[in-house]
Amino acid sequence: MIFDKLFKKNSSKETAASENKTETGRSTKGVIIGEETGNSVSGDELIQMFAKQYAPYTIKDYVIKERTYDEIPPLDESRPMLRSMAHQVDLKRSQDPMVGAKIASQEIYINIINMLKDDKGVHAETLLAVLASVCGRLCVQGIMNTLSNMISGSDPERKKLLYATATILQIMIVETKNGDTYVMGDRIGNEFLLCYSNAIAQQGDIQKLIPVARKTSECVGTEDYWKTPFDDLVRHSPRELADRFTGVFEITYKTYCRFPQERMLAVAFAAQKAINELVVNQHVIDKEKAASIISEYGWRTSHYWGKL
Repeated sequence: MIFDKLFKKNSSKETAASENKTETGRSTKGVIIGEETGNSVSGDELIQMFAKQYAPYTIKDYVIKERTYDEIPPLDESRPMLRSMAHQVDLKRSQDPMVGAKIASQEIYINIINMLKDDKGVHAETLLAVLASVCGRLCVQGIMNTLSNMISGSDPERKKLLYATATILQIMIVETKNGDTYVMGDRIGNEFLLCYSNAIAQQGDIQKLIPVARKTSECVGTEDYWKTPFDDLVRHSPRELADRFTGVFEITYKTYCRFPQERMLAVAFAAQKAINELVVNQHVIDKEKAASIISEYGWRTSHYWGKL
């Protein structure tokens, strides 16, 4: 419960989700009422429903350890029949559930290199900042879109059910005075830890994420939230990078990724390839700095949901 404790202490505003109450006053802790069906769902069933829609595959110890980039040839934009390619990927999922994310990562990596390259090459810190910002955005998008799709009904009841359901799933929704929404708690924190671990190709040390978690939780709702230690090296903020690049790869996501978590992991695998190239092959950046960029940029976008 490390992330829950941290954010409960530092969050500037608790939302209606913390009360676990619907408009009728009925407690929703451990149960959600769907307006369309009228059925009650226990807390355990709710968690299982979420997992089935968000990430049905179990990943042990946070890290998918196979390194299969060399086994999968880069994909060319001129390839025919995207649907046929996606079908071929699906046939391989029984042997490797993450095959789609791995192939998508190749396409993402190649395309982002081409987008960022200038006559001097690719700026290392910017490359990592872009991949981290997109990965974080996909993390929160996947979780919140899955959560939203599980809730029936209409506003304002639907919004209260959304908040109550979020609490059961260890998600804290924090709204600021200017209408921005932040997503906090153990589920989002642990999901970003998965992203971070795969990006750096090893089990991430949760203690290394605590400083950025504490720092950002103290400035939620302000411009300081988006300031990183690398602002002098990277021209744009994590939010600006996520806004600019996340949607660019939508066709890639749709072609190869069947579940929300796969989208996030596809970009994490692309970041892993980038770190390997920059740290091991080209020696232009050290691994500690690379990991710090991933955590600073990815953490911020993974906890910001925009306007609810």
